[in-house]
Amino acid sequence: SDAHAAAAPGPGELRAADVSLAVVRSWHEYGEALIECVEGCRCQPSVLDAAWGNPSTQSYISTFRVTEHERCVVRLTVQPSRYDPPRTKFEVRALLVSPPGAVLSTGVNVKGHGLR
Repeated sequence: SDAHAAAAPGPGELRAADVSLAVVRSWHEYGEALIECVEGCRCQPSVLDAAWGNPSTQSYISTFRVTEHERCVVRLTVQPSRYDPPRTKFEVRALLVSPPGAVLSTGVNVKGHGLR
């Protein structure tokens, strides 16, 4: 059997891809962004909150599924935040597109750092 045939969607189903956004999360000034598919592909609109309570700033990866399309336009719109004072900072570090369920390597060798 052909591997592509096994992975092909059934009648009425669309192929999908995972979009991963690497963003900065911080307790200081970072807010929220609305994620929407606006051309070609489709996805469930969602809000990504880059604020958190920990007094630190770190990278964070958020993944969402889109229907596969030759031209997929995803829009991020910084939202008025629910925080007081309002937080308007939002920073994207990377965007990755992969097959659904793919494992993304961090590229970090943790053995020498006492981590498992």
